Amino acid sequence: GTAPPIHDLFPYGQSLESELENDVVVRWRGLPGWTAQTMVEYLDDGNVGLRAAVNGIDNPPISLVIILAGTNDIGFLTSSMTPTGGATDIDDAVKPIVNLHKACLDITKGEHKIRTLAVGIPGSAWQQMNSSASKLAADMNSSIQQFAQSYPDGLVSYTDFPFPYEKNDLWCSDGLHLSPEGYKRLGNDLAPVVKQILERCN
Repeated sequence: GTAPPIHDLFPYGQSLESELENDVVVRWRGLPGWTAQTMVEYLDDGNVGLRAAVNGIDNPPISLVIILAGTNDIGFLTSSMTPTGGATDIDDAVKPIVNLHKACLDITKGEHKIRTLAVGIPGSAWQQMNSSASKLAADMNSSIQQFAQSYPDGLVSYTDFPFPYEKNDLWCSDGLHLSPEGYKRLGNDLAPVVKQILERCN
């Protein structure tokens, strides 16, 4: 869920693939406007489901699933709050994102193990205006990082979103979503992280 329905979809997978070695194939799925909770509810849907997609890819099977989710959840959870409104339970807020990772990690194909990379929730104009949203994003990212660090066998990695929200050409005018240039930058910046993880797979 990294692009709104009214915008064209510019997946960062294209620039990520171009930065990686030639034998690395990157596939992507964007769900504009979806919360992580909705993604969990549709895990096995043949058209949009994450688990269905991962299960359906063989020869070779997927080595790494990159999950960037949570932006829409923060908007949903804080849109009715006052700037200093009541706190959201962090475990409840993060649970859908964790469940997306677990859905991939639980897939077994012989001895092959799937790894996941959690990309931190990016900043936004909404977070700059609303202290509850800003705190929730920081707390959720911290919780996601703890999940990654505690998962057995180092199968889950975490990386902060690689650049902050600013009013520049990396972001759309809505202050929430990346521009085409922003998606390109995201793929380029994630490439070194992905390379390190894939090296551990070999």
